[in-house]
Amino acid sequence: MKINPIAGMTFTAGDKKVVAIIDDFSREDTSIGTYNGVRHGDLVKKYATAGIEDKVEVIPFDAVDCCSGGWMIISSDKIRGALEELIRMKEHGQPVDAVNISVNSWGEYFDYKELSSKLHKKLTPKNIQTYKDLMFNIFKKSAHDQEKDFMEEIELAQKLEVPVFKASGNQGPDSFNHWHFADGIKIVGATDKSGRLTKYSSENPFVTNYARGTYEFEPVYDENGGYKGVTDGVISFDAKDTDGWQGPRIKDEFALDEQAVYQFAKGKQSPDKYVLIGTSFAAPTRLNQYLKNDYHVDRVTRPYVPYDWELDAAAGLYLEIIEGARAYGYLDNTGDDRNAQKEAVTEFLKVHEIYHPGEFELAKKILKSAGVIK
Repeated sequence: MKINPIAGMTFTAGDKKVVAIIDDFSREDTSIGTYNGVRHGDLVKKYATAGIEDKVEVIPFDAVDCCSGGWMIISSDKIRGALEELIRMKEHGQPVDAVNISVNSWGEYFDYKELSSKLHKKLTPKNIQTYKDLMFNIFKKSAHDQEKDFMEEIELAQKLEVPVFKASGNQGPDSFNHWHFADGIKIVGATDKSGRLTKYSSENPFVTNYARGTYEFEPVYDENGGYKGVTDGVISFDAKDTDGWQGPRIKDEFALDEQAVYQFAKGKQSPDKYVLIGTSFAAPTRLNQYLKNDYHVDRVTRPYVPYDWELDAAAGLYLEIIEGARAYGYLDNTGDDRNAQKEAVTEFLKVHEIYHPGEFELAKKILKSAGVIK
């Protein structure tokens, strides 16, 4: 018997598979087209257990902590603490069959050029596997405190000696992060519904597992037109958990979210469907296949979905700045006053010099040219 790290409940595993999910179980800010968001960890849990809910016991570990300025962040301390607890469980004979990690506490993403600079050798898709262990050791010897914490997470995950499913990341083709160079970790990339590699999924020779990471949510109504909840055909949320259908948030430039930008820019915007995207959801989908013994595909060979780097980078920077201004309270008192909103964001950029106003204006220009904002 074990105390559940989230809910304080007890469970007895019996014949069930025991799966640990290390994720964000604090913030209800992942949109699925409803007025209120849901917890990222709840989505991951649903995909991991879809269709086998009665055969899986989930231990949810919350990876979120608070830091200065009031930001809630994914904490390396929390992730390492969860992995240490799982190791202790195994040492005391308690079953742990698999682990899913769809969040990052910290970590750079690298391309071939940046990795070549670290190694002082030209790395390519043909030779990078030769230097996998060497790159991992370079990361381990880093003097950067955050990078040391990050590598400790990986080593604890390896020490568990159970299947660990890790989302590859959403930085697109030919991108890497530290986890990709670790032995024994199942790095999972994302496909679309038809099995094509997605435009957002990290993809390199170390991403050797793939699963669907793109899902379309739509509202469900009863025979009288009453709202019952949402579903993507795989998982569902009841009305009590979702508070009504909103559809993709694309009302104006101060009410955007990442998936809405993606849908609108790619001509897939619809008031009736909301596209959820991310390797975060591919990893638990792959775990679900593993638990069902449906684990026969090791590599996806269909063509890539074209990736628009410029648009994605612009959307990412723009949304980051808007959310930063919101988080620090600059938009609290502006209401629907467009000029007041613009002045508030401008003031935010002046105070928080990590963002450059010129880059913000360029991002706006790119988004406007793509028709995402007016």
